Amino acid sequence: MKLVGKGFTAEVFEISEDKVIKLFNKDYPLVAIKREFKNTKLMNSFNIAAPKAYEITKLDGRIGIVYSYIKGQHIEDSFNSQVNLEQLLQQFCNLQKSFYQHKKATLLSYKTYGKYLVKEKIKDKNLANEYLKFIKSFPNSNTVVHGDFHPLNVLVEKDGSLKVIDFMNLIRAPFLYDVARTYYLIGTSSKDFAEVYLSTMGYKVSDISEYIELVKVYRKLESL
Repeated sequence: MKLVGKGFTAEVFEISEDKVIKLFNKDYPLVAIKREFKNTKLMNSFNIAAPKAYEITKLDGRIGIVYSYIKGQHIEDSFNSQVNLEQLLQQFCNLQKSFYQHKKATLLSYKTYGKYLVKEKIKDKNLANEYLKFIKSFPNSNTVVHGDFHPLNVLVEKDGSLKVIDFMNLIRAPFLYDVARTYYLIGTSSKDFAEVYLSTMGYKVSDISEYIELVKVYRKLESL
């Protein structure tokens, strides 16, 4: 098999002209693999521009998910080339917005996710209570968001169309939380580009400032 991609938790191999298999590390939790598969199938049912998920299977002692083969490059590479940057950024933003018209009450809530992070990572009760109080202050929402929408999770195909990948972090949350997370993630590499992204989405920093603070807390906890 030909290796076509590699991340922290899995490797992606070409298994046919139009299919790949994402083989997870042997110690990766089965429950997380099943969640990714379920989330991707949900995106397929919503007609989100994403690879099609076919099945969970086992190969060479590792669990994997068979996907349709998206033959493209990360949009980050295209952004760096500065070719049709404005048009490409608008496509990127439109793809992110395509999630927000969908509702799913049974998805994991971003607040529940935050509470899980606090429980798992913070042992000091006073600090944990501060974090939990802060998380509780945010509104509930059934809006579907990607949860980790950034240039390395978007591919550009040869015809110029975009596909989003990696639905492990799919959650329900106010869409401004998702915008704030993307803004923050892009900003770790380029503050200027983050500002252009936010403007293209139609918002100012003041619109998402509270959610940025929440994202900072989540990212801090995720890194512990």
